[in-house]
Amino acid sequence: MKYHKIINKLEKYNYISFDIFDTLIKRNVENPSDVFELIEEKYHLKDFKKNRIEAELISRRNSNCEINLYNIYLNMEKKYKKYNINELMKLEIETEISLCVFNREIKEIYNFCIENKKNVIITSDMYLPIYAIKKILKNNNISYSCLFVSGDIGKSKHKGDIYPYILNELAIDNNKLIHIGDNFKSDYINPRKNGIKSILFRNKIKDLRHFKNINGIDENLLKQFIINNNTSSIYFYNIGYTIMGPLLFSFCNWLHENLKKNNIKTLLFLSRDGLIIKKAYEKIYGESCENYYFYASRRALIVPSLKYYNNIEEMLRTMFLEDKIEIKKIINNLGLDLNYEVNENIKKFKIDIYKKVCLNKLKCRTSKEYLFLESLYKMIVKESELENNALVKYIMSIKNNRKIGIVDIGWFGNMQNSLEKIIKNENLDISLYGFYVGLNPQNKYQNRYNMMGFLFDKVNNYTEFEYERRYNSIFETMFTATHPSLKKYVIKNKKIGFVFKKSDNSDKCHEIEYLQNGALKFVKEINDFSKKINIEWEKINILKFINDFGCNPTLQDAIKWGNLKFDSGSTTNYIAKPIQNLSDYLNIKNLIKNFMSSYWKIGYLKRIFKLKINYNKLYDILKKGK
Repeated sequence: MKYHKIINKLEKYNYISFDIFDTLIKRNVENPSDVFELIEEKYHLKDFKKNRIEAELISRRNSNCEINLYNIYLNMEKKYKKYNINELMKLEIETEISLCVFNREIKEIYNFCIENKKNVIITSDMYLPIYAIKKILKNNNISYSCLFVSGDIGKSKHKGDIYPYILNELAIDNNKLIHIGDNFKSDYINPRKNGIKSILFRNKIKDLRHFKNINGIDENLLKQFIINNNTSSIYFYNIGYTIMGPLLFSFCNWLHENLKKNNIKTLLFLSRDGLIIKKAYEKIYGESCENYYFYASRRALIVPSLKYYNNIEEMLRTMFLEDKIEIKKIINNLGLDLNYEVNENIKKFKIDIYKKVCLNKLKCRTSKEYLFLESLYKMIVKESELENNALVKYIMSIKNNRKIGIVDIGWFGNMQNSLEKIIKNENLDISLYGFYVGLNPQNKYQNRYNMMGFLFDKVNNYTEFEYERRYNSIFETMFTATHPSLKKYVIKNKKIGFVFKKSDNSDKCHEIEYLQNGALKFVKEINDFSKKINIEWEKINILKFINDFGCNPTLQDAIKWGNLKFDSGSTTNYIAKPIQNLSDYLNIKNLIKNFMSSYWKIGYLKRIFKLKINYNKLYDILKKGK
C-alpha cells in the first residue's frame, strides 16, 4: 500500500498502534537468529546460536503464557555452567539494542502521527525486558503514549489476547484504534478479530544484486546495514553507498592499522584520487595524524625526476606507456609543450606527432622516432630542473616529514618511484611508505621500496587483480576528484605554484559528486554503527562484491557507466558506448574496432546483446580467440 493511502486511513483515528520489529524498527541483520550467531562469533561462545534457538523452543513448549528472556536463559544454564546467566542475557540485550535502527520506510507515516498529535501506541510480541525495548525506542527518537510488550504483560498479538487488554487499559472502544504491523496473522488478522482496524505493512524488498554470495556474519551485517540505511533512488549515489563506500571504509581501516604498525604520523594523499580517500579517512579518524592533500600527477612527479637519467631510453622506462601511443603524448609526458624549438625538430625529423607508434619502435635507438626524442634531451633536462626545484620546495614545506606515508589508488608505483628518485638524489632526510588501494602484482618497484596494496599486490590476490582490470576505467572514475589534473609545479615570486590542465571532467562532474557523496555518507554511518558493533572488516571480501558489479553488470549499469568518458592518459573515449547506426552494426570491422576501443568491454557486450548471459565468460572466450 502506498504511504499516502496509509496516511489517509489514519486521519480519522486518534490512537495508532505500531508493531516494533520489522515495522518501526529493523535490525542490521538478515534474520532475528543472526543476533545469536553474532554473539557466538564475537564472544567465542561455542554453539550459542543453536543452543539459544533450542532454549527458546523449550520455553515456549513448557509455558501456557507468553515467555520472557529470563525463561529462555534458564534452559541454557546447564550448557554454560562457567558463565553467569545474567551476564549472557546482558550480552544479548546489548547486542539487540546496538543492532536496531529506525525503519526509514515507515518514518513518514510515524512522523505524520506525531505531527498531528495522534496517540502513538507501541505493541510488540517480544521476550526482551521492557527497559530494553524502551532503550531501543529512545535511541531511535521514537516517542509514544503507551507501550505494551508481550514478555512483560504475558499476553501476545500472536494469540490475540493482547488487543482486548490494550482497549481496556486505554479505556477506549475498538473503533478508536488502528494497528499497523508486518505479520499477517498477529498484526492484521488478530486485531480484526477483536474489531480493531488494521493495516498490513510490507517493507520493500531491496535486492542488493552484487551481495548475493554472503559468507559469515560480518558480510551479513554489511549487507543488511546497507539495505536498512540507504533510501536514495539516485543511481550514482546508490553505487557510492553500496559499492564504493564499503571499499573506502575497509581501505581506511587497513591504512590506519598499517600506519600504527610503521609508526607513521604524516600522510600525503596524492591528487586526484587521494581526495576522496582523505575525506573518508578524516570522517573515521579525524586528525589522528598530520595529513595533507598533496597535488600530484604522473606527469608532474615524473618530469622533475627526468634530470637524473642519461638518455631517452632510461626516461621512457619510468613511464607507463600503452603499446601504441602518439608522439605528441610522449612529448607532453616528457615535460615539453609544442614550442618553436620542439616544432623545428619535428620538421627536421619529419615526424607525424599524431600518428600512433609502437612502443618497441620508440625504444629502438636507430629509429627516427627515437632519434627525434633524443634531440629533445637537453630541453627535457632543462624543464626537469625547473620543475624539480619547485617540487623539492613543495616537499620540504610538509611538517614532520622524516617518515611519510603516501596514499593513492595505485597500480604501478611510478609516482612513488619518481619521489624516491628525487629524495635520494637531493639527499632529503625522508623515508617514504606507499599505501595503495591496489598494486599491479607485476610492478617492478615493490621489492625495491616500502609499498603495499590493499586489494592486491605482488603477494596477494593476483586473480582478483585480473578481474579488476576488466572494469578499471570505472574503478578509477570512482576515485577521481572533480578539479582539474595537475600539470606541473612552478615557483612564482619565490612561492610554490601549481599549473593545472584544462578541466577534463565536465561531462561527469555531477555523477562523480553523487557517487562520492553516497560513499562518504556510508562511511559516516557505518563508522557510527561500528562503534556499537565491531564488524571484522578483514573477514569481508570487499573485492568480491566490486568484481561482481564490474564483471556482471545490469543493463542499467552498462548504460550509466558506458556513457561516461574516460581519459587513460593516452586516449579519451567512452567507457562502453556502442555505435548507434544500424549500418555500423552490419559492418563487422567497425563493430570490432568500436569494441576494442571500449574501456569496459563487458559493459559494451551487455549493451550490444542485452541478454541475461555470463558476459564475463563471454569476454574470456573472446579474449582467448583474439
